[in-house]
Amino acid sequence: MSNFAERASEITQRALIGIAMSLASEVGIFQVLANADSPLTSYQVAMVGGLKERYVRELLGCLSTAKLVQVSKAEDEELQYSLEEGAKEVLDGRLAAFLGFPSLLASTFHSVKDCFYKDGPMSVRYTDQVQDILDGISRSSAPGIAQIFLEQISNLKTKLEEGIDVIEFGSGKGRLCATLAQQFPNSRFVASEVVPDLVQANKDRWEHIPNLTFSLDDLCRVPEVPDKNYDWVFCCDVIHDLPDPVAALQGIKRMLRQPNGLLTFVDIATSGSPLVDRGNMNVSTFYALGTFLCIPESYQRSDSLALGPCSGRQMIASLAQRAGFQVEVIKIEDLTALFICQLPKQS
Repeated sequence: MSNFAERASEITQRALIGIAMSLASEVGIFQVLANADSPLTSYQVAMVGGLKERYVRELLGCLSTAKLVQVSKAEDEELQYSLEEGAKEVLDGRLAAFLGFPSLLASTFHSVKDCFYKDGPMSVRYTDQVQDILDGISRSSAPGIAQIFLEQISNLKTKLEEGIDVIEFGSGKGRLCATLAQQFPNSRFVASEVVPDLVQANKDRWEHIPNLTFSLDDLCRVPEVPDKNYDWVFCCDVIHDLPDPVAALQGIKRMLRQPNGLLTFVDIATSGSPLVDRGNMNVSTFYALGTFLCIPESYQRSDSLALGPCSGRQMIASLAQRAGFQVEVIKIEDLTALFICQLPKQS
């Protein structure tokens, strides 16, 4: 068998199992097993989860042969299922949200396929399911990102304690902005989104936080004279999703309060080259997410830059420099970086 055939077969198998895993997460099978004090039969899993046993049994067959679920025989020879030690903690963490990506990509397959053709639509915008998955990731990552900001950005904590004006663009369901607002009650925070329903949902969800307000903004169309200026602007995994990131960065620059206004953002930071990253399955995963999510979200016009998540840290930094910022890039994870963008020093 050729190397291509071997790799194609292996990846196809993993893709099919990934969709099955995603289904098990969404219908609650993993949670039923995680909550159980002892191994359960497929009938017991179905009863606890309110599911049909025959479907549960087939899916558990997939998960157990893939070694995602433990399988053994009871005294009556009936198969019973459980999770390995430590799996519950994993499912309570960041990974749980990632399990939804296979089903998400499957649900968008035909819409994205249509975008490939010259006479097809330009884009497929983020759905509620995307926002739910991103919020699930944020549930576990928001405290860590907030801490990275405070540790890596000089004097930020002191300024927030004293009281400054802050806005987050592309706030999603607002969890990170809410985390910081609750931590620093003397500062004034704005959670901004481009989707009206999301802005309203955030108002309903976080209205109990007195120093957090909400705004509907198109970051790519910031007025030449903004209505308000901010001391700190931040965003996470937003720049590569914008149709015109340079215009957005220039707009942010106009919004910053002189002379010490600051923009910081977290984004994917690959090499930017499939040749350099060949064989790196983590990067390959980001390219897949880019194909089904990021490019369809950002390729809204024929002249959209549509960076995608794998455009590379140098490309992203250069765009911020083109917008007039002095840029420092700090690696915070293997494929993630913090971009600290300062206004140019006045001569």
